[in-house]
Amino acid sequence: MPSAFRPELEDGCVVTKGPEGQLLVYPTDGFRQFAEELRAEGGDRKHAKMSRLLFSGADEQKLDRQGRVLLKQELRKYADLVDVSEIAVIGNMERAEVWNLARWQQERDALDEAYRSEQEEVAGM
Repeated sequence: MPSAFRPELEDGCVVTKGPEGQLLVYPTDGFRQFAEELRAEGGDRKHAKMSRLLFSGADEQKLDRQGRVLLKQELRKYADLVDVSEIAVIGNMERAEVWNLARWQQERDALDEAYRSEQEEVAGM
């Protein structure tokens, strides 16, 4: 984990699957809060499937002395991190996200384009 994220994660973290093929890394307390919010949202079929995906793959971890987290094989496979030499770790409000670097670059490019297009519309171009 990048050094900027480590203070938030020093008491432990929970790593789980993200909806876009990335891994979500929450501080342990933050994951508990997220779980409570998700539980309060309701219980429709889509919600139940999302909860099942998130919680069945959740893995509680502690950072080692060098700030690393051991990712379970199942999670590495899900995020396409098995045989890659570079990953992207990004901050996203109350959590970090771990991406396959190539996939993150594609996602970031798409987000950049959508943002530019939206700004052009706002400016009336």
